[in-house]
Parts: sequence; structure tokens; C-alpha cells
Amino acid sequence: MDMLINSAVWLLNAYSVMIFACVIIGWLPEELQRHKFAEILSRIVDPFLAIFRKYIPAMGGFDLTPVIAVALLQLAASGLAGW
Repeated sequence: MDMLINSAVWLLNAYSVMIFACVIIGWLPEELQRHKFAEILSRIVDPFLAIFRKYIPAMGGFDLTPVIAVALLQLAASGLAGW
């Protein structure tokens, strides 16, 4: 059971890193944003972020949904790790 929980925590942390990578890629020039790796990463991360974007609009040009999404993922990882 510990292996399953550790794997789930690892996956949640890996997904958080992917969200962070998408944010960083968003700051890069547009030709780099269209790179195949960036597109694949975006396809993996955007459906999860879309859930939050329905309820939290961008404020002052800043999209805060990645911060909230990562906080939620880290909260879930902490809960699982403590279980």
C-alpha cells in the first residue's frame, strides 16, 4: 500500500512540475511556445487548468489558475503522504 501512495504522491508532484513548466514556457518567445514538447505539455496540463479558469478569471493580465492548481495538488500530495 505504501508503494501505491508513494507513487500517487510522485505523480501529483510530477504534474505540479509540468504546470510550472507550462507557465515558464508561456513567458518564452512564441516560436518556442509552438515547439512539439510545449504542445504536448500543454495538452496534458490545460484540461486540468481549464477547470479553474471557468471560475477564476485572469486578473490584471495574470492567470492565477496555475498557482491554485499547484496548491491543490500539493495539498492532495501532503494528505496522501500523511495517510
